[in-house]
Amino acid sequence: MPTVSVITPFHNTAKYLRECIESVLAQTLEDFEYLLVDNASTDGSLEIAQEYARRDSRIRVVHFDELVPQIPNYNRALRLVDPQTRYCKMVQADDAIMPRCLEDMVALADSDEAIGLVGAYTILQHYVFLDGLDYYERVVDGDDLCRRYFLDGPYIFGNPTSQLFRTADVLAMDPFFDEHSLSADADTAVRLVLGRKFGFVHQVLSFARRDNESISSAHKAFNINILTRRVLLEKYGRKVLDADTFEQRRKTFRRRHYQVLGEGWLARQGTEFWDFHREGLAEAGLAISRKGLAAGVMLTLMRRLLNPEIFIRQMMQPKNRRRDDH
Repeated sequence: MPTVSVITPFHNTAKYLRECIESVLAQTLEDFEYLLVDNASTDGSLEIAQEYARRDSRIRVVHFDELVPQIPNYNRALRLVDPQTRYCKMVQADDAIMPRCLEDMVALADSDEAIGLVGAYTILQHYVFLDGLDYYERVVDGDDLCRRYFLDGPYIFGNPTSQLFRTADVLAMDPFFDEHSLSADADTAVRLVLGRKFGFVHQVLSFARRDNESISSAHKAFNINILTRRVLLEKYGRKVLDADTFEQRRKTFRRRHYQVLGEGWLARQGTEFWDFHREGLAEAGLAISRKGLAAGVMLTLMRRLLNPEIFIRQMMQPKNRRRDDH
């Protein structure tokens, strides 16, 4: 049986789909099956997938008439993997992977059965991303990595295109991605490494776009970073932090989040902004309070008065230089 199930769920991505498929077919590790899963496309994407399937017997095309949102579509596609494969690699339809991606990730995963997730550097539109580990850190304790994250360490788990999963985990966690989470990829990554290990290949192995209409692009202006940290802390922080540290980080993240909300209030953000943050907080049983929002507005006003040059630089900063990491 193939070693890896590679999966590309797609909906109306004809503009990028050929590049994505070609990057998978160019892999140095050729022992894989490739599932191209169509989510009711109407732009010719299905025909492109079928064209490649006629050329390569490793490709299987699955078409769904029912259009579903992105995360449910990912889960639906992941349920199609061959249970006899050892690993599962998702390549999002507007992304691409480098030729050694599968080979290098599988080699690292094979080196230690305790590894629950493998990541690597990725090119995020214009810059190399996920550069938060020292070079010698190839296999890291998952609890320690989550602890670092909650103590303001970098987010280095990546997105689905930059990750390798174990097929057994994909099939055991149903749904694999939490369909009620606004940061489903980060939530799944934490669940995969808690009590296990995280493997990291210190090579650039994938490319991700941020100039299309993906979920992450649409929410870029909403500052998902602090919302994600706050929600994940509530859900998983007690597993890796002592009680005093957990409470201290809880207060810190709450203050930072309300500052973001205060900035949103002053910027007269619309309904979508507020619904986004309300839904995200609800995931962890939290809500926006008037008192907290008022404090966030006051803190933002004070910072602008005391540091007007920083505020001006932030407003003039090009959007494509603002990282949308978690």
